[in-house]
Amino acid sequence: MSNEIGEFLKSLRKMRGLTLVQLEKISAVSNSYISQVENGHFKPSPDVLAKLSKALNANFFDLMVKAGYISTETKRDSMDKDFVTNMISQLSFDNKKAFISYFDLNYNKGVLFPSSRFEKQELKMKELKELGDIEELTESTITDFLITNFNILADMGDFLRLLRIHRGLTIDELADKLNVDRDEYVNSENNLDSFYALIHHYSEQIGAILNVGDFSKWYSEQKFSAPKDKVVVNDDESFGEKRSMKEETNKTEETFHIENIFSLKNLSINNRLLTNTEKEKALQILKLIFEES
Repeated sequence: MSNEIGEFLKSLRKMRGLTLVQLEKISAVSNSYISQVENGHFKPSPDVLAKLSKALNANFFDLMVKAGYISTETKRDSMDKDFVTNMISQLSFDNKKAFISYFDLNYNKGVLFPSSRFEKQELKMKELKELGDIEELTESTITDFLITNFNILADMGDFLRLLRIHRGLTIDELADKLNVDRDEYVNSENNLDSFYALIHHYSEQIGAILNVGDFSKWYSEQKFSAPKDKVVVNDDESFGEKRSMKEETNKTEETFHIENIFSLKNLSINNRLLTNTEKEKALQILKLIFEES
């Protein structure tokens, strides 16, 4: 039996200058178990790998690959520029319509975004409503709309939902793999943004389970490296005559208002959620600093 993961962990431990006992203290994994893993007698579970990756300052995804849980090929495929487009195309018709409903719900909630992004969202949602009732639209119409506008309308939770569905995992299955309460996971997927605590705690594990490496890094690369200027020609009769939809490239930088950030319900630092009092104090301190400067 191959012992790639054991040999790799042993080399990392020695590179860090740690004894088995020292690694036990910082990882909460018994030194006898680590020794058995290093010698090829046990295959460490993903939970153990998560602990050891933090203790050894190693990449969790790399450990999962060497332990044989996931494939490097899947990771490479997930970074392909057309990966999101392919995932959308492969969704069931019901799931495609569900994403349209999610976007409509988020738009109506008035989620806090930079003003330039909200203006783009508003424009795209108006285009959607002009197409007519979702239930009466053809699958090709909805597919084209999603492919063209997913990066504009989707937040981090939408990317997580899309990836989870593509990997064939239910909400219950992913929550179970993360060892989190189902309702907590559902709330996270529905309200996820880069400030939400769940990402800080589980980004590497989510990415490893879904085969994309660190999830938050994958999201950033997919979200912000996508082509800004794309023409999509739609042949569906519901559009009337054939026409091209061209996304406008916004050359002005997006501005985040610090007050909006501090008004977020779930704002964390060092993996701890801030109380409202702490958020108010932090905001006042920042204001004082920039008043003095």
